[in-house]
Amino acid sequence: MTSTNSAHLCEFSLHVGAHKTATTHLQQTFKKNNDLLLSASVKFYGPKELRDDSLQFSERLGLKIPSSLSDGNRGGRSTGESERRKIQDSQKLNMPAIIGEYERVIISEENLIGPYVRPEKELSGRLYPRSDLWLREFSKCIPETPVNLYFSTRMIADHIASQYAQKLKTGVGISFRNYATKIDCFRPLWADVIERFSKIEGIEQIYVWRYEDYKDVHRKVMSLMAGSAELISRFDMISKRSNLGLSQRAVDEILSYTPEKGDDCPNRAAIAKNIRDDFPISDEYPKFAPWSEAELAASAEAYEEDIDRICELPKVTLITP
Repeated sequence: MTSTNSAHLCEFSLHVGAHKTATTHLQQTFKKNNDLLLSASVKFYGPKELRDDSLQFSERLGLKIPSSLSDGNRGGRSTGESERRKIQDSQKLNMPAIIGEYERVIISEENLIGPYVRPEKELSGRLYPRSDLWLREFSKCIPETPVNLYFSTRMIADHIASQYAQKLKTGVGISFRNYATKIDCFRPLWADVIERFSKIEGIEQIYVWRYEDYKDVHRKVMSLMAGSAELISRFDMISKRSNLGLSQRAVDEILSYTPEKGDDCPNRAAIAKNIRDDFPISDEYPKFAPWSEAELAASAEAYEEDIDRICELPKVTLITP
């Protein structure tokens, strides 16, 4: 194995989600055990270390020039393209500095695979339609360093419901049925995403697990990412779940305050958070469950077919309990 520095060998683990598959739990667990990781020359980078408030992630990857960067010394006027490019270059990911002299680097950032769907499209045949483009650009930042990729799937019907709840929590008002038309959840879709990953130069191995198995495989996943089961055995694990979903009552209340059309509802995100806290998932307020039993069964059948296809792809290892 070679690296960007011929005198330094580095193992590289890249976790890219997907969204709503316990990514926050994994990231927080690694972050909580940062000192232990560093003692083994393993460096973890999560979203807080990689994101920049002034740039979208696609801009940090160099995929597009920011259109609205302004120079504070010029009274807020927009800069020209060449100046924006200079600003962007100064804030692009500096992979040599990230890799440093560590023996292993772990990056966990779900935004590296771009948006879940293209907002303007309906009934799309693809999840994360720009993921291969974004990852290909990222891999160019770390030439000559083979990357092991880590990715979690989830039954599409449940995934859409969870994504929808997250959307509502940000204050975006849209009915579930209108949101769900963007994806055909009764077809196998994950194998296409992972097949596109497998064709990216520099991706050496792809490790996949089902979100539904996460509680049983998370130590195994982390051990592979860190390169040491013994190291992970000493981890102080986080038991509390992050980013809890919404109850049906909370969804109804949020939609009553966040109409689909118009912009007449200030502080939508704050209102949504308060409603979530007022009507938490409980026996009194059942979890939001938009699908019928027949729809869930059809999605589960497609998911099983998806997993079978994934197992046949090159470079892929399915992590199971």
